[in-house]
Amino acid sequence: MQRSISLSGRLLITAQFVKGGGTLADVGTDHAYLPVWLIQQEIVDKAIACDIREKPLNNARETVKRFNLEDRISLRLSDGLDAVSADEADEIVFAGMGGTLISDIIRRTPWLKNKDKHLVIQPQTRVEELRCTLSDGGYEILGEKAVFEGKRVYVAMHAVYSGINHFRPPSFAYIGRLSDNLDDSAIQHLKKQAKVITMKIKGCRNSGDEQGVGQLSKILEDINEVIYG
Repeated sequence: MQRSISLSGRLLITAQFVKGGGTLADVGTDHAYLPVWLIQQEIVDKAIACDIREKPLNNARETVKRFNLEDRISLRLSDGLDAVSADEADEIVFAGMGGTLISDIIRRTPWLKNKDKHLVIQPQTRVEELRCTLSDGGYEILGEKAVFEGKRVYVAMHAVYSGINHFRPPSFAYIGRLSDNLDDSAIQHLKKQAKVITMKIKGCRNSGDEQGVGQLSKILEDINEVIYG
């Protein structure tokens, strides 16, 4: 049995948002590195490792066995949280999946709308769509972090259900709470978002959509204000 596991930067910033102390459900667990690490660090007591496919779940099973954690990590073949009930998990992690898929799982899992459930999320793509899903659904994003891994910048966040639909400017979808944690990784992510918006503005100009140009220009202005002050 190996003594400990190490996490990539992407999973490490995800782990930093886990409050711990109870049972965690890891959706899209793949090799189950995150729940194993969290238990080894004595952050969570138990975990449920879920995946929709047999192969990654078998990878997770091998990891759990290698670290002798069969009594603390339950493995579930599950489409999202379909095989997890509301009373089984205090915290739910969605890591390594696209923002569109995570948004879909959140929308179709009504028991997440509970102030006692803590969501930790690391989308691979479509982070702006995910922020909108959370805000529109009455969830409050409590904080975000960004990290370089390879040639990419990844964003992680945590959220709870508040039941309140706060007003958010359109730029919130692209900035989120990264302005509260503005390090080099966050700045690089925001610069990439600014490039995306700039290309959209160009497309609107080419098609004669002046209203779109105006709306997107305000978003770009807000992003640049965060980056450059």
